Amino acid sequence: VVGLSAKFSCVSSDNLWTFLVKRGGELAKEQQEKNKIVVAMEVGMHNAMQCLEAARSGMQVHCIEPSPKSYNRVEQKVLSLGKNSVYPQV
Repeated sequence: VVGLSAKFSCVSSDNLWTFLVKRGGELAKEQQEKNKIVVAMEVGMHNAMQCLEAARSGMQVHCIEPSPKSYNRVEQKVLSLGKNSVYPQV
């Protein structure tokens, strides 16, 4: 994301995802007025919490989980909440 690299130095690794979701949500709102989208991708999500948090912020989110066991758990959680799309495991 443009303009964020300087801000990373003041964000702890524990708070990085929260920071990115907050800023991504702000950008998504700004870009919505221009009919553009902000996309986030999480690879190795393990659970649905962070992915859903990013989606709720207004971004279009693509989350990937390579572990079949974790994927099945995440899929059930996401589908139970409704209004979400889950693409089949490849």
